[in-house]
Amino acid sequence: MKKPSLILGSFLIIFILQIPILYSKETKKIEGIAEVIDGDTLKIIGKKIRLFGIDAPEVKQRCKKYSISYLCGEESKNILSVLVKDKIITCFYKNKDMYGRILGICRNKNIKLFDEKLFKAGDVSTILKEINATMVLLGYAVSYKKYSKRYNTVEEIAKDGQIGLWIGEFEMPWEWRKKNK
Repeated sequence: MKKPSLILGSFLIIFILQIPILYSKETKKIEGIAEVIDGDTLKIIGKKIRLFGIDAPEVKQRCKKYSISYLCGEESKNILSVLVKDKIITCFYKNKDMYGRILGICRNKNIKLFDEKLFKAGDVSTILKEINATMVLLGYAVSYKKYSKRYNTVEEIAKDGQIGLWIGEFEMPWEWRKKNK
């Protein structure tokens, strides 16, 4: 009878001891003029920032729109360039990926492509201020569900509206990379 409560108590103590570890990483910020590497990667002050939670087609990736092949990765890169051009970009992060890139949620305070009042979910209006979300909403990146579900709602909006990549045929970027790298 005492074993289950002892086990439960042990788990509780271990969990409580883990809390400082779980929250020990403080959110950091990097800010500056951004150079665009591809549709989901920026460079600010010489540091590469991978836009967290999204995946854009690779620069050499081709997609189809109205049955015509085009470089959708290049188009995605161009859209990101428009969003950040000559603006101070602020990226918040806690972690880096396996390649040493900062995993950032980035903002350009000047972006306002939509009326936030149209989106009723409190979460959605907050994330729509992010460059990451804007790329997905415009259909030039997809939600990288393997790592986060943060952008699933905006992806559904783009998909339902057949915006950007969703107007035609494309291979998910992670599937394309497996076959082509």
